[in-house]
Amino acid sequence: MYYKSMSDFKINEKDISANCKLLILIAENTQHTEIFNLFQYLDSLGIEYMGGIFPSVIYKDNYYNSGFIVKYFYNIEFAEILSMDSENVEIPVYNKKEISSLILVDGLSPNIKDFLNLLFTNYTDTIKYFGGGAGSLKPNNLPPIFHKGKFYENSALVILLETDVELFIDHGWDKMDGPFLVTSSQLNILKEINWQSALSFYEEIIFEKTGLKLNENNFFDVTKAFPLGIENEDENIIVRDPWKIVDDEDILCVSDIPNNSTIYILNGDAISLLKISKRVRIQNRKSNSLLFDCVSRALFLEKNFDIELLNISSQTKNDVIGVLSIGEISTTTKGKLAFLNKTLVYCEFD
Repeated sequence: MYYKSMSDFKINEKDISANCKLLILIAENTQHTEIFNLFQYLDSLGIEYMGGIFPSVIYKDNYYNSGFIVKYFYNIEFAEILSMDSENVEIPVYNKKEISSLILVDGLSPNIKDFLNLLFTNYTDTIKYFGGGAGSLKPNNLPPIFHKGKFYENSALVILLETDVELFIDHGWDKMDGPFLVTSSQLNILKEINWQSALSFYEEIIFEKTGLKLNENNFFDVTKAFPLGIENEDENIIVRDPWKIVDDEDILCVSDIPNNSTIYILNGDAISLLKISKRVRIQNRKSNSLLFDCVSRALFLEKNFDIELLNISSQTKNDVIGVLSIGEISTTTKGKLAFLNKTLVYCEFD
């Protein structure tokens, strides 16, 4: 349920039981006093709560830049904050058939891939993962992840649910140019493509296509239409958002760009992106819907983003809740765990 402010929100005691926990998704323009008052209220009731701060929250076919979503869960087996720069990830193993994992991460951390690899390797590849990157597009906001009143950065909230989840993942971006070879990168900083400066190589292709020369002021506005695509071992394309110029010749991306990976420059338009939102398909329908839709999709689609949300919400009887995320997390078709950009991850679960 979406709440514009604390004045609209009150816990119904009939909904609370010993195993009840709350997932709270907060939009970045929510006043800090509202957030602290919300936490204080929940602390006074002795309710465990957790969640993240995002650019916007989604309810039904609308999105909001302030306010918060509250979702009641009664099947959480485990919920902890884990540091993403740790060399060891330990979470309990459950001998149950239906365990899914909801993960919220600091979306601008350079350690996302290594953390997810550890989680996938050390825990299990038999469950489905879903989630997204928290964070704010505004400077000087609170750390993006929280649990029981404490805020964390460079961290992940890992939740294990005793339920199965059905997933739909797609992005709608097409190959425009490539393939190219990443000849130098460091975590999420792209340094060289085909042995040339990454920025020079990339901006030359963008100039050929648009006539626009990239600089620090227009970089995001121009490049939101030309993301990078990493070809993975499944021969699928994992989209990467070019975020900003660093050190005059490198490109900071949202999440990693591996050395020696094959990449493409992608392109899309409103038609290609909206097409996938019209065909969100879930094989076994569930009673809850959760959507992680990349904030850069919304920035790219602008007014057409309302159509994307309407397309999605019209295909389910559930009230869709979700966020505009800074990167998306999902199990791929081959069972791997991936951090995505500019992608739509739609989930249903009981």
